[in-house]
Amino acid sequence: MRFDLKKLFIAAVFAFLWSSRPAAQPLTTLPKAPEVETGTLPCGIDYFLVTNPVSKGVADFALVRKEAALSEGSRAVLSSLPHFQNESPYQFLAKLGAGYSDYGYIRSSKGSVTYHFEDIPVDVAAVRDTALLMLFDIALTWPYEQAVVISGDIDKASVLDRMKVFSMMLPPRLKLPEQPPYEFKANSEIRFRNSVTPVQETATISASYSFPRTPRSEMNSLVPLVTDLFVREFGVIARTRMETAFLKDGIPLAWLDFQYRSSTDTPSAEQITISATVGKDNVGEAASIMGRVLAGMDAGGAGLSEFQEARDAMLSSAAAGRTTLPNSAWVGRCASAYLFGSGLASRKAVNEFFASRNITSLRELELFNRFVSALIDPAEALTLHCTA
Repeated sequence: MRFDLKKLFIAAVFAFLWSSRPAAQPLTTLPKAPEVETGTLPCGIDYFLVTNPVSKGVADFALVRKEAALSEGSRAVLSSLPHFQNESPYQFLAKLGAGYSDYGYIRSSKGSVTYHFEDIPVDVAAVRDTALLMLFDIALTWPYEQAVVISGDIDKASVLDRMKVFSMMLPPRLKLPEQPPYEFKANSEIRFRNSVTPVQETATISASYSFPRTPRSEMNSLVPLVTDLFVREFGVIARTRMETAFLKDGIPLAWLDFQYRSSTDTPSAEQITISATVGKDNVGEAASIMGRVLAGMDAGGAGLSEFQEARDAMLSSAAAGRTTLPNSAWVGRCASAYLFGSGLASRKAVNEFFASRNITSLRELELFNRFVSALIDPAEALTLHCTA
């Protein structure tokens, strides 16, 4: 890419806080949220315990493992485990009314498998301990390193004591085989994809830009926070410009969407996707509008006033957002910390970081426009997808 995004974001972090501080100094990290406790059990299993009394008397229980793909054996464990002979694990969960996501109790993503059991009653010690025992029985079926995550209305010391007892059932965990280092592979040319949808009245055209993920060594630094802010500011400005352009050209717009896949979500490259849904006869005009807007941002960047509006909107939204998270969200954050090394700072600490930034609007705009120009590079990172 025309600019090194990694160096750009490191420069942005220092510009945000210390305009005169040498860039050779280490990157700052935000402290872990006080409600989170982490560590490693004697058997080698990592643990993440979150005191989160948002939902009284219940907690989410999860087991996260680095595994290539979900196998039949991964699902079969919910039918039979060593300490569940008279009652299968899924029957135990059903009896408790344990919740589950759209994926069911088990979610598989690239490079990992997560067992996630929601709203387990923890006000009865016997039920809590049986749920913990189930996690360690599942862990026994996989010889490598794993992580247990418990988030909810819990007493961390009591839970940790029981986990230490159950961990004695497991032999020491094996180290996972060494994986090839991550390497970002840019496109040699623009990629095109087409797919068919049964919806006959509308069509969707998407532009996706990929860029290198944040290295694990920097995932707990301020770099991901600045990346996230710049990406979302870009999304606000690009959407506003596109909505204006569609209206000016008289092209009805059914839907305009912006998605960001960050380093906290996947072991793959980061990616932003802008999608416009229009009438099936307006695909060409929609592609032209999107191309004009993105090319204009690439060549000229954002103006100061629109950038300030987008920045203030994003920071105000973050500051006004809820400071508490549901248990499922904490499970996701802890799983990301285990898998990718992402930080576990509180929302309050993140807001204070941005509130205390020491950077002028013009300097911030300069860094933002360099980011946009590096990102919108059709020769290396663009995929166009038409669904019609």
